[in-house]
Amino acid sequence: MGKGAAICLSIFLANGADLASTEYALRQGAQEANPLLRHPAARYPIKAAGSVAECAVLLRVRRRKPTLAKVLLGVIVAGNVALAVHNVRVGQQSAARP
Repeated sequence: MGKGAAICLSIFLANGADLASTEYALRQGAQEANPLLRHPAARYPIKAAGSVAECAVLLRVRRRKPTLAKVLLGVIVAGNVALAVHNVRVGQQSAARP
């Protein structure tokens, strides 16, 4: 696997974790805070388009500024992991409500 593929895979997996944890929280009774992502028919294409855009931008940045691309990748992945952890916590809190 080339570096470009690894960058994109990291982004897709991190966004996937956010999306899966969002679905978990919603099934537990939580509500989506982002109005653009409230409808399931919009949620998946928007997240997919965002992932593709992040991948495209990072691959372009990597050509001239590889260190910056690594930092941005770390920020994107860490941000999505933080969102996934948050979503799971919100889901657990929602499930615990009577």
